[in-house]
Amino acid sequence: MMDIEKQLKNVAFGGSWSEEILVNARFNGALIVIANAVVECRDHDVRTPELHEALDYVREKINKGPELASSFLVAVGEVNPDVREQSAGVIFRNIKRWAGG
Repeated sequence: MMDIEKQLKNVAFGGSWSEEILVNARFNGALIVIANAVVECRDHDVRTPELHEALDYVREKINKGPELASSFLVAVGEVNPDVREQSAGVIFRNIKRWAGG
């Protein structure tokens, strides 16, 4: 992520397109972290600082973000691994849907 920020700072004529690139890169990065958590949550505790940071970004950037981020944390804390994986997957798909993807 820092590489993109650094590269865009060096662009002399910047503008809204460069800001949009950065926002999209950050959001895609957050989605990748959350998607990885869905894959790994069956066998591992995925409630890492990186996941919390990604969910904080979701909270800030999309409608329903606070509700979806909170629901995702509840899902990955579920005791039953089958329910945990299924619930996390459903909420991740909802995050992508609300983000327009």
